[in-house]
Amino acid sequence: MAAVFASGFIIWLIFSLSDMISVGLTALVARFFGAGNRSEANEIARQGMAFGLLTACVLGGGGLIAAQPLLRLVGVELDVQTIGAGYMRIALAGIPIFFGLFLINSILSGAGDTQTPMRLTLTSIVLNMILDPLLILGIGPFPRLEVNGAALATVIAEAVAFAIGLALVIRGRSGIRLTYDSRFRLSPTTIWRVLRIGIPSSISWVTFSLVYVVITRIAAIFGTPAIAALGVGTRLESFSYMTAGGFSVAAATLVGQNLGASQPGRAERATWTTASIIFGFTGVLALVFLLIPHRLVAVFNSDPTVIQIGASYLRIIAIAQILQGTGQIMSGAFRGAGDTVPPMVFTTITAVLRIPTAYLLAVVLGLGVQGVWLTISFAMTALGLLLIIWFKRGKWKEHKV
Repeated sequence: MAAVFASGFIIWLIFSLSDMISVGLTALVARFFGAGNRSEANEIARQGMAFGLLTACVLGGGGLIAAQPLLRLVGVELDVQTIGAGYMRIALAGIPIFFGLFLINSILSGAGDTQTPMRLTLTSIVLNMILDPLLILGIGPFPRLEVNGAALATVIAEAVAFAIGLALVIRGRSGIRLTYDSRFRLSPTTIWRVLRIGIPSSISWVTFSLVYVVITRIAAIFGTPAIAALGVGTRLESFSYMTAGGFSVAAATLVGQNLGASQPGRAERATWTTASIIFGFTGVLALVFLLIPHRLVAVFNSDPTVIQIGASYLRIIAIAQILQGTGQIMSGAFRGAGDTVPPMVFTTITAVLRIPTAYLLAVVLGLGVQGVWLTISFAMTALGLLLIIWFKRGKWKEHKV
């Protein structure tokens, strides 16, 4: 678990760079669809997809070379580095596939089709769940690959979903069509238009990922069980985070298309409606985290120490995730409007402040790993509040793309 978790954060760091393309794609495709300009939406889509795949190949290749040094930088033990490096290399080889699927989902979402991305994601998840035990444990004719099997299962599952998604957009699913011929060339002007919106969002996530590497190092001071507990806690927290992330994509689409149709009031109402749904969902999940944290952690790890530490993580972040989820919806609205600088500023500030705060609470004041958990909770709360307050100011309604 520690090897997968440490590797996962580095892969997340590399993958977060996809935001610099996907966010701009969603915003621009949505804006042009809302305005009824399909040809411009198609051109934005094909330029973004081509540039994104090229970028992914470069990033994946660089990550393959630097896999073990990157794990060493995280500060995990030597045996964890060795296991994690194999997992990372397989996952990084699939970065172009991950990028491609993410970009297709962004294009379709911008066109107002949030159902197809959901189905593609579910296809990937279900296939991954089937392949995981087969490749990890070596069931039947499949080789026993252990941790490496988990990475390979993910790559295969994502590849199948990507192939399906690519076929759909080539055929013109949801009114968006990718076409390429010998005359196609990357347009610096169009690419910059996409990047200008996406780079601030990408900076946010790169900063957040780098900070989490440092947070992991601080947690590592308290031993491998603390890292494993953080991994389990983050995985359980992802039920909230991923659900809010899906709804934030819907918010981005609704805002982008309504602004394109010159309906800012309707864009705002759609955002608050979406936020209320997530508020209710995360509220229920918070109760579950508070009432049965030990049982939840035990599903993923049987070590009593990990269960105890992981349960404390869930209890401490339970309420904070409500504001985090609501803030994610506001962030989605900002992305749909193409106004990505405010979320970048707030995310960067609250992320960077985690480092001194975590060290102060955990090490200097002697709270141990609980100090790290408290820091994460404080940061989640602060970011959510800042995004909600800034959204209410309404300046995003006037942003030009």
